Amino acid sequence: MARLRIALLMALVGAAASHNFTTLRMDSGVEASTAESEFDINAIYSFAETRREAMYDFQVAATGLCALNYLLNGLSVAVFVKISKHQKQAVVLVMIVCSMARLRIALLMALVVAAASHNFTTLRMDSGVEASTAESEFDINAIYSFAETRREAMYDFQVAATGLCALNYLLNGLSVAVFVKISKHQKQAVILVMIGLCFADAVATVTYIDYIIWAYTDYSPMQNTDWGCRFFNWLSAVSKDCSNLFCLLIALERFVAVYFPLKVSLWFTRTRTVVTMAGMIVVFASLECFRFVSFHRVLYDGSYLCGRVYKHTLMSRNLGLVFTLVVGFLIPWGAISILNVCIIARLNRLRIDRKKISNKTNDDNNNHSLTLMFVSMAVFNLVCNGFNIYNVIYQLAFGSPYASDYPKIIISYCLVLTGHSFNMVFYALTGSKFRNILFGMLCCGRKTEDGSRGDSKNTKMSFVSSK
Repeated sequence: MARLRIALLMALVGAAASHNFTTLRMDSGVEASTAESEFDINAIYSFAETRREAMYDFQVAATGLCALNYLLNGLSVAVFVKISKHQKQAVVLVMIVCSMARLRIALLMALVVAAASHNFTTLRMDSGVEASTAESEFDINAIYSFAETRREAMYDFQVAATGLCALNYLLNGLSVAVFVKISKHQKQAVILVMIGLCFADAVATVTYIDYIIWAYTDYSPMQNTDWGCRFFNWLSAVSKDCSNLFCLLIALERFVAVYFPLKVSLWFTRTRTVVTMAGMIVVFASLECFRFVSFHRVLYDGSYLCGRVYKHTLMSRNLGLVFTLVVGFLIPWGAISILNVCIIARLNRLRIDRKKISNKTNDDNNNHSLTLMFVSMAVFNLVCNGFNIYNVIYQLAFGSPYASDYPKIIISYCLVLTGHSFNMVFYALTGSKFRNILFGMLCCGRKTEDGSRGDSKNTKMSFVSSK
């Protein structure tokens, strides 16, 4: 497996060394050159075609290598998990974590390959357009062609987002119903956080819903109203921040439950948990209020679009980088990753100890199931946010405030939507309690916990004790 990864890296280095292409940017640099001399748009398209043809061999090779990486590392994880059930060496756990890390790295590489194989010219609809309009004569047809180009280039995302957003509300709605039913019998405060996470994941997709409406009807509250532009930008940012922070809160609760099982019911009471969640919402709702000042509705050629206020552009980008990307995203998921590694190591140790004493209670089964449910969901979200993590690191390192082409935007948006939508799949696969109640609800209460059919009155349910 190590040789495969080394070979893949060598292929990437070889491809990069054999082709040296100059990156053309369609931001302020292009605007400056446009003011000085006539810009030949055909040169951009010929460059894109030349690069696509020159990189075709690498595109084909990387496609196969990335597919092999997922296949072989996925099989390795399955084999090592099976081995870990019978073998007590800690190195098996390390090999599982390494294989999962390779999968995430391969995802980033696959995204870069997909983005590199299609080069679309991105025109900016924010402060740069307003600045160039003030400095020199602006071609209004370029703006209109931008709107049409964006709709055509984002058509694949438009179709994908239509289905993903519908699934998002359906699956998160079912998850809320199941967790509400669980919370009536189970006193663990983490259930309340999971309910809040479902709501945050649903609200976080409001900007994608707005884009779908705009793409189909040429009108949407966010794009065509000033209040919608300000409010929905703020609401989406706050929801994404809270989604990440709720995941961090769940990770902390599971960490305490695994390492200090006798303290978790004292430290994480329902009242403290609700107050903590409310505090997170209030704090980040306040931090993101700069969006009410930095965004507004802009009129271009008779069409309204949501853009940044020119005089607040630098401020809003810097505040968004600090509050939304670093504090609200990168730091929480970095902490979640560390906590998950500690949780997995502790669970593996507890499993070995229980094998020795052969004493495993029903409460242990349920607690382990709840922890496994969250850990699997967190790993899934890390994979889906891999491209966002790459973007944040890129922005911090190079200062680029936005994605450079449409394929990167489409990939990033689709992965984020997937992460917000499919948590319920992992709840159902790894959480036995969640799965049993979900099947019972879908089958009108006729699904018993042991999987047999019967009267709902005789359904037996056991929950984790809060003692």
